[in-house]
Amino acid sequence: MKYEQLEKVAELNNTIKTQRHDFAQHVQVIYSLIKLECYVEAMEYIEKYFKEISIITELNKLENKEIAVLLLSKQARAQNNGIDFELDIDTRLKSIPISVIQFNSMIGNLIDNALDATLNYDGTKLIKIKIKELVDSFAVSVSNTGYELQRDNIKKMFAPGFTNKKGKHMGLGLSSVNKIVKQHGGKIEVISKNNQTTFMVTLPKLGE
Repeated sequence: MKYEQLEKVAELNNTIKTQRHDFAQHVQVIYSLIKLECYVEAMEYIEKYFKEISIITELNKLENKEIAVLLLSKQARAQNNGIDFELDIDTRLKSIPISVIQFNSMIGNLIDNALDATLNYDGTKLIKIKIKELVDSFAVSVSNTGYELQRDNIKKMFAPGFTNKKGKHMGLGLSSVNKIVKQHGGKIEVISKNNQTTFMVTLPKLGE
Protein backbone atom coordinates (compact mmCIF):
# COMPACT_ATOMS: atom_id res chain seq x y z
CA MET A 1 0.00 0.00 0.00
CA LYS A 2 1.35 3.43 -0.97
CA TYR A 3 2.25 6.04 1.64
CA GLU A 4 -0.68 8.25 0.59
CA GLN A 5 -3.10 5.33 1.01
CA LEU A 6 -1.69 4.55 4.46
CA GLU A 7 -2.28 8.17 5.41
CA LYS A 8 -5.90 7.94 4.29
CA VAL A 9 -6.45 4.70 6.23
CA ALA A 10 -4.98 6.33 9.31
CA GLU A 11 -7.27 9.31 8.73
CA LEU A 12 -10.30 7.00 8.60
CA ASN A 13 -9.29 5.27 11.84
CA ASN A 14 -8.71 8.63 13.53
CA THR A 15 -12.12 9.84 12.39
CA ILE A 16 -13.78 6.79 13.96
CA LYS A 17 -11.86 7.27 17.22
CA THR A 18 -12.71 10.97 17.34
CA GLN A 19 -16.41 10.35 16.82
CA ARG A 20 -16.46 7.82 19.66
CA HIS A 21 -14.56 10.21 21.92
CA ASP A 22 -16.87 13.16 21.13
CA PHE A 23 -20.13 11.25 21.55
CA ALA A 24 -20.70 12.42 25.15
CA GLN A 25 -20.23 16.05 24.11
CA HIS A 26 -22.85 15.76 21.39
CA VAL A 27 -25.29 14.17 23.82
CA GLN A 28 -24.69 17.08 26.20
CA VAL A 29 -25.44 19.62 23.47
CA ILE A 30 -28.67 17.84 22.55
CA TYR A 31 -29.70 17.54 26.21
CA SER A 32 -29.04 21.24 26.79
CA LEU A 33 -31.05 22.30 23.74
CA ILE A 34 -34.01 20.22 24.92
CA LYS A 35 -33.65 21.61 28.45
CA LEU A 36 -33.85 25.12 26.98
CA GLU A 37 -36.93 24.01 24.98
CA CYS A 38 -35.07 24.63 21.72
CA TYR A 39 -36.71 21.61 20.14
CA VAL A 40 -36.27 22.60 16.50
CA GLU A 41 -32.57 23.28 17.03
CA ALA A 42 -32.21 19.97 18.89
CA MET A 43 -33.81 18.04 16.04
CA GLU A 44 -31.60 19.78 13.46
CA TYR A 45 -28.49 19.00 15.51
CA ILE A 46 -29.49 15.35 15.89
CA GLU A 47 -30.15 15.06 12.15
CA LYS A 48 -26.77 16.57 11.22
CA TYR A 49 -24.90 14.46 13.77
CA PHE A 50 -26.41 11.13 12.77
CA LYS A 51 -26.00 11.88 9.08
CA GLU A 52 -22.29 12.38 9.73
CA ILE A 53 -21.72 9.25 11.81
CA SER A 54 -23.85 7.07 9.52
CA ILE A 55 -21.26 7.51 6.75
CA ILE A 56 -18.44 6.22 8.98
CA THR A 57 -20.63 3.37 10.26
CA GLU A 58 -21.29 2.21 6.71
CA LEU A 59 -17.64 2.51 5.66
CA ASN A 60 -16.51 0.52 8.68
CA LYS A 61 -18.40 -2.50 7.30
CA LEU A 62 -15.96 -2.84 4.40
CA GLU A 63 -13.18 -5.41 4.61
CA ASN A 64 -10.86 -3.38 2.38
CA LYS A 65 -10.04 0.02 3.80
CA GLU A 66 -8.72 1.30 0.45
CA ILE A 67 -12.31 1.23 -0.85
CA ALA A 68 -13.54 2.88 2.34
CA VAL A 69 -10.92 5.61 1.98
CA LEU A 70 -11.97 6.35 -1.61
CA LEU A 71 -15.63 6.65 -0.58
CA LEU A 72 -14.67 8.89 2.34
CA SER A 73 -12.77 11.21 -0.01
CA LYS A 74 -15.76 11.39 -2.39
CA GLN A 75 -18.05 12.16 0.55
CA ALA A 76 -15.73 14.99 1.57
CA ARG A 77 -15.80 16.44 -1.97
CA ALA A 78 -19.60 16.24 -2.00
CA GLN A 79 -19.84 17.90 1.40
CA ASN A 80 -17.50 20.70 0.32
CA ASN A 81 -19.82 21.40 -2.61
CA GLY A 82 -23.05 21.35 -0.60
CA ILE A 83 -24.15 17.92 -1.86
CA ASP A 84 -25.76 15.40 0.50
CA PHE A 85 -24.03 12.02 0.31
CA GLU A 86 -25.71 8.80 1.48
CA LEU A 87 -24.21 5.31 1.78
CA ASP A 88 -26.03 2.00 2.08
CA ILE A 89 -23.64 -0.96 2.40
CA ASP A 90 -24.68 -4.50 3.35
CA THR A 91 -21.51 -6.39 2.43
CA ARG A 92 -17.87 -6.49 3.54
CA LEU A 93 -16.81 -6.88 -0.12
CA LYS A 94 -14.49 -9.65 1.05
CA SER A 95 -14.66 -11.66 -2.17
CA ILE A 96 -15.36 -9.19 -4.96
CA PRO A 97 -14.58 -10.66 -8.39
CA ILE A 98 -12.35 -7.75 -9.44
CA SER A 99 -9.23 -6.19 -7.96
CA VAL A 100 -9.49 -3.35 -5.44
CA ILE A 101 -7.86 -1.02 -7.98
CA GLN A 102 -10.47 -1.91 -10.60
CA PHE A 103 -13.32 -1.57 -8.09
CA ASN A 104 -12.10 1.87 -7.02
CA SER A 105 -11.70 2.92 -10.65
CA MET A 106 -15.23 1.75 -11.42
CA ILE A 107 -17.06 3.29 -8.48
CA GLY A 108 -14.79 6.35 -8.40
CA ASN A 109 -15.63 7.25 -12.01
CA LEU A 110 -19.34 6.69 -11.40
CA ILE A 111 -19.30 8.97 -8.35
CA ASP A 112 -17.26 11.64 -10.16
CA ASN A 113 -19.82 11.58 -12.95
CA ALA A 114 -22.63 11.92 -10.38
CA LEU A 115 -20.84 14.80 -8.64
CA ASP A 116 -20.39 16.71 -11.90
CA ALA A 117 -24.04 16.23 -12.81
CA THR A 118 -25.29 17.29 -9.39
CA LEU A 119 -23.09 20.39 -9.24
CA ASN A 120 -24.88 21.79 -12.30
CA TYR A 121 -28.37 21.07 -10.91
CA ASP A 122 -30.50 23.85 -9.41
CA GLY A 123 -32.66 21.59 -7.23
CA THR A 124 -31.92 19.36 -4.23
CA LYS A 125 -28.38 18.02 -4.49
CA LEU A 126 -28.11 14.39 -3.39
CA ILE A 127 -25.95 11.37 -4.23
CA LYS A 128 -26.80 7.87 -3.01
CA ILE A 129 -24.43 4.91 -3.12
CA LYS A 130 -25.65 1.35 -2.57
CA ILE A 131 -23.38 -1.69 -2.41
CA LYS A 132 -25.16 -5.02 -1.96
CA GLU A 133 -24.13 -8.66 -1.94
CA LEU A 134 -26.66 -10.97 -3.57
CA VAL A 135 -26.68 -14.77 -3.79
CA ASP A 136 -24.69 -14.93 -7.02
CA SER A 137 -23.48 -11.37 -7.57
CA PHE A 138 -22.53 -7.97 -6.20
CA ALA A 139 -24.74 -4.98 -7.03
CA VAL A 140 -23.44 -1.42 -7.01
CA SER A 141 -25.62 1.59 -7.75
CA VAL A 142 -24.79 5.29 -7.87
CA SER A 143 -27.74 7.69 -8.00
CA ASN A 144 -27.78 11.45 -8.24
CA THR A 145 -30.36 14.18 -8.51
CA GLY A 146 -30.00 16.29 -11.61
CA TYR A 147 -31.32 16.96 -15.07
CA GLU A 148 -32.45 13.85 -16.89
CA LEU A 149 -30.21 12.32 -19.54
CA GLN A 150 -31.44 12.17 -23.09
CA ARG A 151 -32.15 8.65 -24.29
CA ASP A 152 -29.81 9.00 -27.27
CA ASN A 153 -26.98 10.13 -25.00
CA ILE A 154 -27.42 7.13 -22.68
CA LYS A 155 -26.64 4.85 -25.62
CA LYS A 156 -23.52 6.83 -26.56
CA MET A 157 -22.09 7.86 -23.20
CA PHE A 158 -19.93 4.76 -22.69
CA ALA A 159 -17.99 5.45 -25.89
CA PRO A 160 -14.50 6.96 -25.39
CA GLY A 161 -14.53 10.71 -25.89
CA PHE A 162 -18.31 11.16 -25.80
CA THR A 163 -19.24 14.82 -25.23
CA ASN A 164 -22.61 16.14 -24.13
CA LYS A 165 -24.27 19.34 -25.40
CA LYS A 166 -22.35 21.49 -22.93
CA GLY A 167 -19.06 20.20 -24.32
CA LYS A 168 -18.20 18.20 -21.21
CA HIS A 169 -16.37 14.92 -21.80
CA MET A 170 -18.12 12.04 -20.05
CA GLY A 171 -16.94 9.08 -22.10
CA LEU A 172 -13.42 8.64 -20.77
CA GLY A 173 -14.43 7.70 -17.20
CA LEU A 174 -17.62 5.89 -18.18
CA SER A 175 -15.81 4.04 -20.96
CA SER A 176 -13.37 2.74 -18.34
CA VAL A 177 -16.27 1.66 -16.11
CA ASN A 178 -17.93 -0.17 -18.99
CA LYS A 179 -14.67 -1.93 -19.92
CA ILE A 180 -14.09 -3.18 -16.36
CA VAL A 181 -17.67 -4.41 -16.01
CA LYS A 182 -17.68 -6.22 -19.36
CA GLN A 183 -14.27 -7.82 -18.71
CA HIS A 184 -15.74 -9.59 -15.69
CA GLY A 185 -19.01 -10.69 -17.26
CA GLY A 186 -21.05 -7.99 -15.57
CA LYS A 187 -23.64 -5.57 -16.84
CA ILE A 188 -24.38 -1.89 -16.40
CA GLU A 189 -27.78 -0.22 -16.68
CA VAL A 190 -28.77 3.44 -16.64
CA ILE A 191 -32.14 4.85 -15.59
CA SER A 192 -32.76 8.60 -15.84
CA LYS A 193 -36.20 9.95 -14.92
CA ASN A 194 -37.93 12.28 -12.45
CA ASN A 195 -34.75 14.36 -12.08
CA GLN A 196 -32.72 11.38 -10.90
CA THR A 197 -30.11 9.31 -12.72
CA THR A 198 -28.97 5.89 -11.52
CA PHE A 199 -26.10 3.75 -12.79
CA MET A 200 -26.55 0.13 -11.72
CA VAL A 201 -23.65 -2.33 -12.00
CA THR A 202 -23.98 -6.07 -11.44
CA LEU A 203 -20.85 -8.22 -11.10
CA PRO A 204 -21.19 -12.01 -10.94
CA LYS A 205 -19.32 -13.76 -8.14
CA LEU A 206 -16.32 -15.87 -9.04
CA GLY A 207 -17.36 -19.31 -10.23
CA GLU A 208 -20.95 -18.23 -10.83
